[in-house]
Amino acid sequence: MQPMNLLARACLLVVFLLGFACSPAKQDFGGKVDEVRRLVSLAPSLTEAVFALGAGDLLVGRSNYCNYPTRATAVDRVGRMDAPKVERILALHPDRVLVTNLTPADVVARMQKVGLRVLHLRSDRLGDIIATYKELGILLNLETKAALLIDQLESAMATLAVNDAPLGSRLKACLLYGLEAPYFSAGKDTFPSELMAQAGFENLADKASLAWPQLDLEWLVQENPDCLFIATREDTPSKEVKLLQMRSSEVWSQITAVRKGQVYFITGDALSVPGLRVIDALKVFSKARVAIEVP
Repeated sequence: MQPMNLLARACLLVVFLLGFACSPAKQDFGGKVDEVRRLVSLAPSLTEAVFALGAGDLLVGRSNYCNYPTRATAVDRVGRMDAPKVERILALHPDRVLVTNLTPADVVARMQKVGLRVLHLRSDRLGDIIATYKELGILLNLETKAALLIDQLESAMATLAVNDAPLGSRLKACLLYGLEAPYFSAGKDTFPSELMAQAGFENLADKASLAWPQLDLEWLVQENPDCLFIATREDTPSKEVKLLQMRSSEVWSQITAVRKGQVYFITGDALSVPGLRVIDALKVFSKARVAIEVP
């Protein structure tokens, strides 16, 4: 994986976080399913879902950040998720434009004003992932395939869940998107927090007033998590090297998770793109929970 430069990574994260503050109203796709032959997707999660359903050939346009699976990179780009080039989308003559809450309501209204048919699918919670596959299955006449993928997702989550611990006795954990300030995290009403709960952790970021809060390092020291999860899209040094660096820090070394070596790195988009790959993150969460509790 080629490292993403700091500016590009920051832009993607800001777009991801700001999207939750400007969700457009849900749109009815209407019409017959057999009318849909050309799609434009403005969110990585929806692009991934279209390909997972086996309908990648219908995709004629994608956002700049839609790069999974690899085949998606061959599809024409139409701009950013929050500021797509409407004229370029019009030129592609799509039957539907797929958006999430990452595309602001005013942008959706502008697309509809010029005659584009928009389908809005939420992407905040685990349940939204399932709802997305159901609705796309109906839209694309692929309900059987969608049901199979949903069953696989639900079965994997049920198998990996380690949530039998009472809420008051759960291990304290925190998720950070990278180890460079500002320290963004995932709090209540987000799919990463739901995954952590399924693995039996108390997510400290749930205490924040925002769903995607920015945390102070001093606050993290005060809360003193038993476990730290670091989400990154970039290649990272070995866990041992990172832990050594953190332990040599006067601040980080005060945290129990760092002192005990209970810091776990999750590389890729499993905690930033709500889709089938959330299972990869749940596997890390669940294994960490078991490893910490078993001497």
